[in-house]
Amino acid sequence: MTGNPRIAPTAHVTAQTWRRAGFPGAEAFDTWTGRVGYDALRLGLMPMRWLGQPAGHFLAFLRLRHHWIGQRIRQQSPDLLFDVGAGLSARGLTLARAFPAMRVVEADLPGMVVAKRRRLAGLDLPANYRLVPADLLADDFGDSLRTAAGHARGTAMAITEGVTDYLGFADKPRAWANLHVLLSGFGGGTYLTDINPRARARSLGLAVPLFLRMLGQLTGGDFGDRLFEHEQDAAAALEQAGFTDAQVVDVAALDNGGLPVPETGRFFELLEARATNG
Repeated sequence: MTGNPRIAPTAHVTAQTWRRAGFPGAEAFDTWTGRVGYDALRLGLMPMRWLGQPAGHFLAFLRLRHHWIGQRIRQQSPDLLFDVGAGLSARGLTLARAFPAMRVVEADLPGMVVAKRRRLAGLDLPANYRLVPADLLADDFGDSLRTAAGHARGTAMAITEGVTDYLGFADKPRAWANLHVLLSGFGGGTYLTDINPRARARSLGLAVPLFLRMLGQLTGGDFGDRLFEHEQDAAAALEQAGFTDAQVVDVAALDNGGLPVPETGRFFELLEARATNG
């Protein structure tokens, strides 16, 4: 294994953010760690919200990011979905239940998979849902995902939410090359991810870079060492990894699902790229 095996507290806080937003199935991942962490973060961000700082709306943007990615998946309506680094997200299970013809394969590091399976124990899991251990940085990354996908055919899609900016610049190309090989093996498909451009963070005032630095310390290092300067740099890196047509998703064309959209400025972008038939 080459990835970080530690389950970061942010995984529990993110899962709690989705539960508080009322996303379907999120109650299965309601943990004590998540509740305490969420409430502490919400209170800690309150002064920045009062001051109109974008970082104060971090939790709102987490909710919007999760909703927009889910909506984009529904728009693409793939026959085969790989959710890599799925963490304690209930989205894969929810999609598998809603779309029995869609094969959903969730993957994460072994420790997270064990923790998630513990939370799923006793639930009625649909036949088209699989949860498997896999390391996005490993040479054998795709093996367990291909096995879980079985003989699925049709359009394929891979997503990583909250993963890209946790990877250093030495690891991003390997991770994206692995995802490209995976999708190519199923005839090609779409890859969707999120990034926080460094230039965007700087443009939103001092609070956002400071907040991202603090978040990075909770997860193993300064985010400043991991962020692309601009979204165009990330798109170029995706194409260097073998993808084509890498571009920013127009979230203005997506609905917000009733979630409030802060007017203070958004510090993340969604990127989408294509993998061709291998």
